[in-house]
Amino acid sequence: MHNYTLIFRPHLIRLSETCREKMHYTQEKMAESLHISARAYNNVKRDRQSLSASTLIFLLLMLSEEEVLAFLREMRTLVEREQPDGYDAIYEDTLEIG
Repeated sequence: MHNYTLIFRPHLIRLSETCREKMHYTQEKMAESLHISARAYNNVKRDRQSLSASTLIFLLLMLSEEEVLAFLREMRTLVEREQPDGYDAIYEDTLEIG
């Protein structure tokens, strides 16, 4: 099983910081918007902690539909680069876990 967290994490950090700067939020306000503590946000920003699924959802809700689609396209490109066999191989890996 491939560790996609290591691939996605820098992109998620960049996305959260870009969003924060675009909205002119302090780190504290951004943490509040993501429903996490300021300390947790700082840990995410410093690559000490990953975003939880619920935090990722709150981050995506802060974006426009176009920004979400652009982000998902970027993630798809990363996965395709890492998984040349395509999504069938990812699905098969998931079936082995479940």
